[in-house]
Amino acid sequence: KSPEENLLAFEVDDTSADQTLIVTYKKEGNKVNIAKELFSPWIVAVSGIITGSPVVFDVKPLSGSGQLNELIFFRKWSDCKKCVDWLVKKTGYTASDPSAPFYFVSDPVQQFLMVSGKTSFKGMHFEDLNRLQLDIECEVMEGYEFCNAERESDRIIAIGMSDSSGWVEILSVVDMDEKTMLERFVSLVAERNPDVIEGHNIFNFDLPYLKTRAQMHGVALRLGRDGSIPATRSSRFNIGDRTISYERFDIAGRNIIDTLFLVHAYDISYRSLPGFGLKEVALHFGIASENRTYIEGPEIGKVFRRDPRLVLKYVHNDLEETAKLSSLLSRSNFLQAQMLPFSYQNVCVRGNATKIDAMIVREYLRQGRAISMPAKAKKYEGGYTDMFIRGVVKNVHHCDIRSLYPSLMLVKKIKPSQDEAGIFLLMLKELRDIRLDAKKKAVSAQNIHEKFHYEAMQAAFKILIN
Repeated sequence: KSPEENLLAFEVDDTSADQTLIVTYKKEGNKVNIAKELFSPWIVAVSGIITGSPVVFDVKPLSGSGQLNELIFFRKWSDCKKCVDWLVKKTGYTASDPSAPFYFVSDPVQQFLMVSGKTSFKGMHFEDLNRLQLDIECEVMEGYEFCNAERESDRIIAIGMSDSSGWVEILSVVDMDEKTMLERFVSLVAERNPDVIEGHNIFNFDLPYLKTRAQMHGVALRLGRDGSIPATRSSRFNIGDRTISYERFDIAGRNIIDTLFLVHAYDISYRSLPGFGLKEVALHFGIASENRTYIEGPEIGKVFRRDPRLVLKYVHNDLEETAKLSSLLSRSNFLQAQMLPFSYQNVCVRGNATKIDAMIVREYLRQGRAISMPAKAKKYEGGYTDMFIRGVVKNVHHCDIRSLYPSLMLVKKIKPSQDEAGIFLLMLKELRDIRLDAKKKAVSAQNIHEKFHYEAMQAAFKILIN
């Protein structure tokens, strides 16, 4: 509901003694302006349960019959978390338990977006993003198959970077030592000032490797727009039947997109990929670089000692393919970021049920309505199927029913019984109508960029609708 445009990223600032601020990064022409605004963290809870809280709070009553009928605000994010810990002990429910008599969103940025109505990238096209691709190559100590950042001998031999302006720079130990290369990398990120940093397996390889080698050389990895060092923590990416454990990096004012995750998300829907490595995927999508150089991982160090130019060409090809792959698979996430209360980085790693839930709760809070606790799970027998025609059906050219399930739900008014405000069907109708309109516009698009835009839009809405 917020009309504010050109917002790139959001960060929480809880350093003040008496209030929490949200830092917003906004594109204004060729510059990125940084602003701060006051934010009151919140939880939604059953009436009266907050009595006795160890921290100061304000209560806003919510209307309707939902059990979670008090919106409770705090001055600081740390106060909010302290109260949640107290509620966990008081009630015996964890904060993530659906049966808990309180609702807590553990990401302060998501909380801010849910109550402010702001989202990323309004008024922008995917091409407006300053996207930087990153790829590193390392030596492997003799006798080992894979490089290890903690082995002193397994140095980084090349750091490749490119961005959406066409700029490319590949640093290597041919021209400088590893420490100088890392320092130059940090200064180039500040100079190019990307909105997004992209890489294939960047979370589990490139960024952790750079972090370890930078620590080894005493180089401060100041990659944030505010000059800060990335925050890291262990995390998991769940998609369909797959779980990927990874080291999450958060860089202030920038989003990180791992194209490996995008590839897994694509394959869950289509089950068509021969593998998940960058080279295999690039060949599958027909985006492999012309005259592509291929070198097996354990051989990179040997080839580099023999012919460094060959490895640098290999890095250049990796950068090209990463940029093309992200351009192909990121657009639907970019468009989802325009409507969902998540950072762009989080849109790419959050599950669809979480996204739908956040949209519905956001609208309930905007209307000042109480939220129902989840109903008990039911056992379903499965879908009804029948055969109406037997034998050969001749001369069938095409048979399809567009948006069958949402259309049935809209016609029959099938919705969650606890959706008192009727948000579910309103959202479903709007999502379906926008998707069908985007499909129509993709067919009649006048140029390739317009076609890509509408194809990505209909794909983004299809994912949410399903």
